[in-house]
Amino acid sequence: NKNVKFSQEAIEQLNELYVLVIDALDKSIESFRHNDSQIAQEVMYIEEKIDNLREKLRESNIKRLSKGVCSANNSAIFLDIISNFERIGDHATNVAEVVLNKLS
Repeated sequence: NKNVKFSQEAIEQLNELYVLVIDALDKSIESFRHNDSQIAQEVMYIEEKIDNLREKLRESNIKRLSKGVCSANNSAIFLDIISNFERIGDHATNVAEVVLNKLS
């Protein structure tokens, strides 16, 4: 609605995070469906990768902002998107933790 345009770098970074989040979500559902602790543990590993990537993307965003490659508005939207992706990853982790706790 606001005609926000991201740089190619930002789009690629968001896509990288999206792929990880979808993988965590898919695996969490699968682990719950099959009560599989090994798959649930994979979700925990993916969550670590999501957290690390989130930090890397925030730093990259700050660099783009300081270089004038993106506007403050675009920067805020980018940060909102990565925060929401990370929240989805956290929900996937919560499901995986339920599976791990049931099997403990």
